[in-house]
Amino acid sequence: MIETNADGYEIEFSYQPNRNLFVTASYAYIDATATTGGFTAASRTFDTAGFGGGGGATNFAGVGTGETESPGIPDEVMNLLVSYKLTEELGFTLAAQLTSPFVLGYENGFNFAGDGLGLSTAEVGWQHNFDLGVFYETEKYKVRFNVLNATDEENFGAVNPVYGNASVFMELPRRYELSFEYKF
Repeated sequence: MIETNADGYEIEFSYQPNRNLFVTASYAYIDATATTGGFTAASRTFDTAGFGGGGGATNFAGVGTGETESPGIPDEVMNLLVSYKLTEELGFTLAAQLTSPFVLGYENGFNFAGDGLGLSTAEVGWQHNFDLGVFYETEKYKVRFNVLNATDEENFGAVNPVYGNASVFMELPRRYELSFEYKF
């Protein structure tokens, strides 16, 4: 049974000096730990898992009882959103996000039989993302065009920490979104 405990805080600032400009920024700190016991799969990085010669052939391990950093959760997340209306109807947005490094698997545990090595996990480094948008709105309708991940960053996320290093996915590349909203 794996139990996760999270403590943290979030600070958000908003600024709107007039009807045309709106800015909001936030910072969140999350201290997430897991109390572990059981097993985990893919809990070693490729170079220490024994594939391709050397080491053991298994990549499954018992997870020791104790506390470890919760996989897949960055300690820090920072966001910024700027929205500006050029006219009463036409405007644009800029959104940015920055996340601190996080690990993909549990790091405490039993040694693997035969090689005496413990668990190892890959770490995803600092990541950032920028989204751009332009919109046109009236009382009856709104048209919006967004460029998501505008700088085409290769960011990663974690799906399931039980599968450790084998449970990482690549976030979507640059993409475009067009939406239309009608009010009646």
